[in-house]
Formats: sequence, structure tokens, C-alpha cells
Amino acid sequence: MAGRFGMVAIAAACCLFAQPALAQQRPANSIDGTAIISSLGPDAVMPALAVATANQLVEARPDGTPFISATAMNGLVMQISFTSCDEGGQTGCLGMSIVSVWTAAEPEVQAQIAAAVRGFLIDHPLANAGQFDDGTPYFSRYVIADYGIAQGNLLSEFSNFVSGATDFHNMLAGIDGGLGAMPSS
Repeated sequence: MAGRFGMVAIAAACCLFAQPALAQQRPANSIDGTAIISSLGPDAVMPALAVATANQLVEARPDGTPFISATAMNGLVMQISFTSCDEGGQTGCLGMSIVSVWTAAEPEVQAQIAAAVRGFLIDHPLANAGQFDDGTPYFSRYVIADYGIAQGNLLSEFSNFVSGATDFHNMLAGIDGGLGAMPSS
């Protein structure tokens, strides 16, 4: 009886302290980097995204248009939206917008952040980063696939986004009164 009670106690403790398994990135060889994708959408980009990020979730806007929320291994959160689509916005998409958004800092730090963003863009000429009108910092990347795109190129786009957005985050985090946490959903 005592043995059975001990097992129940251990099982109960495991339930109380259970945590979800941490997601892992898929290996790069899990995709065919030469495979050409003719249009973009959740199903088409998910294999490459799963190599570059740890968690991916397909969601839908109120009008039914799909988008993906993804989290990189370092905690960076991004949203992926599909653009230049066939009528209805759900198929035949030829563009993809990837964006991370941080929480706005206090108003007294906004000018310092704006100056740091300008410096970041000089040092990273291929980056698209800035602040919205309310001072909220963002980092974004736009992918065009008018004539198709190789799965390996998609992986590069996602990996470059994570790298650039992480550099942007580190720049923001280095500002006194700036930001300290990766963007969250």
C-alpha cells in the first residue's frame, strides 16, 4: 500500500510540475533546398521555417487570411504574412512579410532609440527597421517569389531574418532605458 501511495505521489508531483517539452528546430537536411515553391503560404514555407525556428503556429485573421507566428530558439517572436495573393488572399501568394515588433520604450528614450535605429541602418544597409508613429520599434523583411523560390532560399530568408532581428534587439537592449526582452506575441 505504501508503495502504491508513493507512486501516486510521484505521479501527482509530475503533473503539478510538468512543463511542455521544448520545441526543437528541424535539421537542415530535412528539406530539399533545391525544390522550387511556386507560391507562398503556410504549407509551402513551414518546412524551411521549422529549420530556422523552434515553434510555428498557423493562425487566421478575422477575415480568414492565414499568417504564421513563429519563435526562434533565442526567443525572438515573428509574424509571417502572405501578400500579392490571388483573389481572397489565401492562395497563389507571391510575397511574404516577416516582422518582429518590440514594446515601445518610455517617451524620454524615443529620440535616443531613433538615433540608434538610424545608426543600425547605416551599419546594416539591407535591413528594414524603424519605429512606428507611437515609437514601437520593428524589424522586417519582405520576400518576393514572383517566379518561384527554392526551399533553400526560404531557409536563408528566415535565418537571415532571425540574425538581423537579433542584432537589432541587441542594439535596442544596449540603450539605457531601452528594451531588454525579445519581442513577444
